[in-house]
Parts: sequence; structure tokens; C-alpha cells
Amino acid sequence: MNHAMIKRARAGVKGLIIDWVDEDPLTDSSKVIPGNVSHRNPIYRLTARKIFEDHGEFITKQQSFRWLVTIKVVFDYDNGQRQYEERELEAFATISAINEYALEQIEDAMRYGDKSKYKHTEFKIECIGVR
Repeated sequence: MNHAMIKRARAGVKGLIIDWVDEDPLTDSSKVIPGNVSHRNPIYRLTARKIFEDHGEFITKQQSFRWLVTIKVVFDYDNGQRQYEERELEAFATISAINEYALEQIEDAMRYGDKSKYKHTEFKIECIGVR
């Protein structure tokens, strides 16, 4: 990737928002989990998916950014009640390494619900800085 492409990618990443659901977040997996891509900036929001498609490898595995990570652990109980345990953290990392930062928070959230009623974990990450 040349310097101009890196500069364009970095400019479009700040404000990028990605969310996805993982049914087994404690297992390290290299499989890609499809998610939604958006952007805080309404202009970039129109092209957020394209930015991610064009520069996904760079954003996901090569370049570290500062991410605000919201983790929501969801439990569904027999009486129809749904319990959410939410945690938030900041991480300076590649997207592929965010799980390392999130594991402790996920394990902590799991302690507050019935593990046999665990449904899934929802992740939302937003790029809040490029350095």
C-alpha cells in the first residue's frame, strides 16, 4: 500500500464503527464474523462499507488504531427475561487483536449471569484515534 492510500485509509478510519455478534467470544478463532459497518461522520457513513472493503486487511490486521470497545454479554432466561451485562474499554490495537483486550471484560460480565442461559456477546467498536 503506497503512502497516499495509507493516508486515505487512515483519514476514513477515524469515526469508523463496526458491530457484530459472537456466540463464542472466549474461543480464539480466526474466522471472520460478518458485521455492520458505519461511521460517525454522516458523509463518511455513505462510503464506510466501501472504505472497509478496500482497506479491510490494512485496518484489521496491519495498522493499530485507538478503539472504543463496547461489549454486551446477553443472557436469555426461561421466564422471557433478557439480561445485558455491558462493559466498555479503550484499546490501541488492530481489530484482530481487540479480543485479547476484551477477554477479561467478557469473563467479568459472564460472572453476573447464569452461564447456562448465555445467548451471545455483542461487540461495537468505534475508532476514536489514529495514533
